[in-house]
Parts: sequence; structure tokens; C-alpha cells
Amino acid sequence: MSDQAKTRQAVSAAVIGNVLEWYDFAVYAFVAAIIARKFFPQTDEITALLSAFLAYGLGFVARPLGGIVIGRLGDTQGRKAALLLTIFLMAVCTVIIGLIPTYLSIGVLAPALLVAARLMQGFSAGGEWGGCGCGAEPANGGRAALKTGRRCASDCHWRRQWPG
Repeated sequence: MSDQAKTRQAVSAAVIGNVLEWYDFAVYAFVAAIIARKFFPQTDEITALLSAFLAYGLGFVARPLGGIVIGRLGDTQGRKAALLLTIFLMAVCTVIIGLIPTYLSIGVLAPALLVAARLMQGFSAGGEWGGCGCGAEPANGGRAALKTGRRCASDCHWRRQWPG
């Protein structure tokens, strides 16, 4: 495989990973009202909705830690292992969120499990950001910034298309 083909493959994988990462975050934001009704006490609807968005925001709080830990893993074990871990964690946490019983079924454990899953999603997203940026970087001919910039552009495009 030529260097250009390897670079194209790395950039494509980075863009796909980035779109999938933001898809999970966007879907959560779109269904926050439903999440608030199912996973939080219904004594006050506004408090439940704010709690759902708090859980959403906590995913962003965990991102720096994921960048540090998974970035270190990428440095020692290779970028491929780090990116596979981030994809696996994001997928597992998404499935866990889909399988958590409602607040009416298990009480306070429902929001606790939701927050834990959101923290792990944020952790994995933080690791994906740095790993994909570094993985897309090895371009020839002094075009590393252009190749890596495509990954960031996919992020900006996704946010513009799906605000939240």
C-alpha cells in the first residue's frame, strides 16, 4: 500500500470515528426530554430535564481525562489499540444506556448508571480526539496540517448539521 493510500485510509478512519462520536452525543441531546422522563424522578419536570442535561454535560467533563489516559495508551501501545479501545468503550456505553431500566423500576440506580455511562462515553471521546488527530497526521509532502484539518472540519460540519 502506498504512503498516499495509507494517509487516505488514516484520514478516512479519523473522520468516520469523529462522526460516530458526535452522533452519540447528538442523539443524547435530541432525546434528553425522554431521558428526563425515564431516568429521573418526576416530581418536577424542569429539574428532571436539567438533570438529563447535567448528565450530558458530564460527558464533556471526562474528556480531558480520557485524552490523557488513552493518549498515553496510544503512545505506549500504538494508536490502533487506543482507537479500538475508544470505539469499543463508546459502543458499550451506548448499549448500556439503552439497557438501563427506568427510574420507576430501579430508583436512584437508574440516574447513577446513566451518569456513569455518560462519563465513560466522554472518557472515550476524549481519547478518540487526540488519537485520531495523531493517527491522521502522518502525511507526506508537508501536508500534515491539511490532512489533520479534515478531521477537525468533519467535527465542525457535524456540529453545524446537528446542533446540540
